[in-house]
Order: sequence, then C-alpha cells, then structure tokens
Amino acid sequence: MRVINAKDADEAVKLAAETFIEAADARPDAPIGLATGGTMDGIYLKLKELGFRPKTKHAFALDEYEGLEPGSENSYAAELRDKFVERLGWTGTLHVPGTGHYSGETGLELLEQRLTELGPISVQLLGLGSNGHIASMSQDQNLLPPQDWLSYIRQREVTTHGFFRAWKMCQPMPIPKA
Repeated sequence: MRVINAKDADEAVKLAAETFIEAADARPDAPIGLATGGTMDGIYLKLKELGFRPKTKHAFALDEYEGLEPGSENSYAAELRDKFVERLGWTGTLHVPGTGHYSGETGLELLEQRLTELGPISVQLLGLGSNGHIASMSQDQNLLPPQDWLSYIRQREVTTHGFFRAWKMCQPMPIPKA
C-alpha cells in the first residue's frame, strides 16, 4: 500500500477523486466499490466538479444498516443514490448488501456471487473515521490490506443503529476478541 501525505483536506480529496477516476476509467467494464460517510462527501463533490461520468455499469456499496425499511432516507443506499448516482447522472446498477435481491438469508451469498461474476472491482473507496477506523474496521482490529477485503461477512453492533453489515472480498478478516 502506498501512503501519500497531502498538505490539507482539499488536496487529499482532489487526489482521491483523481485517483478514483483514473482507476475506474482504466477498467470501465469492471465494477467499482463505493463507501459512505464524511470522508466521501468531499470526494463525491469533487468527482462532479471534475466532470466525472462513470462508464462502469455496476457499483457495489461497501455496507448497509440492517433492519431499515426499504427506501429509508437514512440508508446508505439512499446516500449513495443522492451523492453518486443522481449527482453524477450515472445509470448503472447499484448493488447494496441487505437490500432488494440481496436481503434475507441468502442475500449476502447472492451479492458475493454477483461480485464474483462481475469483478474484480477496479477501485474501492474507503473512508477514514475521526477515531482512526477505515471503512467498518476499527483501529483495534488487525487491519488487512485492501486487496484482502470483501467476501467475508460478519455483523457487529454499532451504537444505536442496530446491526451493521460489512462485507469483505478475498480472505476472512480476523474478528477481534471482545
């Protein structure tokens, strides 16, 4: 993994957006991976500012809250529709764990199967939380490099939001001891 120190948040957002565009455009037939949260706000705005028009036909959301009503404005699916799909005028398919075909007992297996059929992902956005967590992984976990994420499924409790489903790609992620 390459680490780049940006002089400020604006430079980091611009670099992330440009890197995302380059990787997504290099493999337009491959799906992309999208994330939500505060880190992504600036990146999705910068993608629009830079005139990015996604060529890919498929994007996979990194996660979703479990138990929300379909179409809830509080869902990650709604956030991605607002900040990525509609903002960028993208007409592809957004695959979100725990929703639509990907809900119920076999939903995540179907999602993983679809990702395997379409993948591998050309580029995956991951947020960095103020407490040091990357994506859904806390700083107290043994972090795997990004190429080892996705495909292992686990649930964990997240504050008052119920259960959060995170899916990872390639190898099982170690579960931290409680």
